[in-house]
Amino acid sequence: MVVQREKCEILTPSVGDISDELQQAIERHGLRIARGALPLLGAVVGNDQNAMQTLVNEKVDGWKKALDLLACEEIPTQLALLVGRWTMTAKPSALVRTLPPTLTTTSLADFGKAVLNTMQQRLNLCLEGEAKQLFQQPLGAGGLGFCPPAETAPYAFLAGLAASSLAIRPSNLMNGEQKGSKVEEGWLIKQLNDCLSRHIKPFNLEWPDKDALTNSGAFFTYFGDTDKRQRCDKVQAKLAGTFRAHQRAELKQTLSPETVSRMESRANKASALIWKAYPLTQDFALTDEEVRFSVAYATGQRLPHMPERCSCARGTPLTMEHTVHCAEKLMRHNMMQDRFVSFARLHGVRTRQNPRLTYQDAKEKLEPDVIFYPGTHAPVQTDVAVINPCAPCRLRASRYGHRWASKTKKAEKTRKYRPNAVAMGHIFRPLIFETHGKMADEITMTLDMLASRTPMSRGLAANDMKLDLAITLARGNALAARTTIARAQRARDASRTVHPASGDNCCSHSRNRSRSNNTRSCSSSSSSSSSSSSSSAVAAAAAE
Repeated sequence: MVVQREKCEILTPSVGDISDELQQAIERHGLRIARGALPLLGAVVGNDQNAMQTLVNEKVDGWKKALDLLACEEIPTQLALLVGRWTMTAKPSALVRTLPPTLTTTSLADFGKAVLNTMQQRLNLCLEGEAKQLFQQPLGAGGLGFCPPAETAPYAFLAGLAASSLAIRPSNLMNGEQKGSKVEEGWLIKQLNDCLSRHIKPFNLEWPDKDALTNSGAFFTYFGDTDKRQRCDKVQAKLAGTFRAHQRAELKQTLSPETVSRMESRANKASALIWKAYPLTQDFALTDEEVRFSVAYATGQRLPHMPERCSCARGTPLTMEHTVHCAEKLMRHNMMQDRFVSFARLHGVRTRQNPRLTYQDAKEKLEPDVIFYPGTHAPVQTDVAVINPCAPCRLRASRYGHRWASKTKKAEKTRKYRPNAVAMGHIFRPLIFETHGKMADEITMTLDMLASRTPMSRGLAANDMKLDLAITLARGNALAARTTIARAQRARDASRTVHPASGDNCCSHSRNRSRSNNTRSCSSSSSSSSSSSSSSAVAAAAAE
């Protein structure tokens, strides 16, 4: 085995001198000496807290250098968001699991702010208030996954300590274990008790393994049991999940009803698909403008150039929810329908579709959008619908209207199309999408039907097709918003006065015209009076 000496260091205590024999051995092998602390495998080890804190700050500052690359326009915005979220959540994992929060919280809080500023710069958006809070929520809770790493650092430390409890000897926990000396708590025990008292006990929550989180003795007794090795599995996910659930419950008390409905509508796996897509192919790639609108729509952050009102007949206030269902709804519907037909063609399933050219076609016809002929069972009739669960009209009727929006639309489609399908011996499935990304169970059933009828070397997996549909839905939302905002901008510009000074000029011109008319009338009257006087004088002379 060949040892790379340039990567080897000798860790020595920060206080005291090392022996001459050890010093000579280190110099003979060409090794380096680190006093107090040194970086190791993504973490920091040592016994000098000041040196450890310095190394932690240097490591986190090194992560910030990579953020400059994410701000470059040469990198697609979709990829920048993907890498930025990984940098913010996954990169500090080794650090927070091995070091107490007293050494990591401050540096990670600054790092989280740096990542957030970089993403705002890349998106050209200023996330404020409720939009910022949604941006920092987990993907499964309706956010975009940019969770501040400093918030869950204490629970990661407890999980790392629980996982290593089996390998920690009592000599690592106590100081002065020799006979006759006073036994004191070691640095690790003090950090553990401090973490439990500050981040577990103040929250009156139903923590997992609650009895083990009371003090350090109960902690090591519970997780250090060799016969119960599985107790330390997924401790970090359980503790962080409990904390996040408590945080969301308190957050909903302060958010507006519209924001709460948006967050709840996006709290599903399908809504998070577009933030997990790798733009390796054209099918899974979004343009910068589409990503920018998707982020603004997911957080409710208004775009800077949006007018206050829409150009529709009612003059509705132009909100982010209104932008996705005022125009181009039929185009988005046809985009989703075409993807299903493409999937069926790729998997060798015959189809018959009824294109919708106008809204009148959809209202009058009772024929479904696509009929699949798999051949192994009865044909499947489907009808595609894209609804907005957080539409202002729906939330005005009930603040919880977003919860049953899909069920209501599903029942409507079933009443309309199922009788004819049953009469023909077919199966009917309503394919309901929500603009925030949620997909009905019938969509998963249809995709599984297509994927199961093809060999391994042909076709797409059901998850890939679902990801394709999520990307297509995001494109359709961006298209609808672009058309709606453009029309509103044109209507706003048309209502503005083109020449602000024209009113004063018109007034002056009218005054001049009135003055000239008065002058002409006066002159005509004087001329008529002079002509009448001259004619009367002529008549008098003739009479004489």
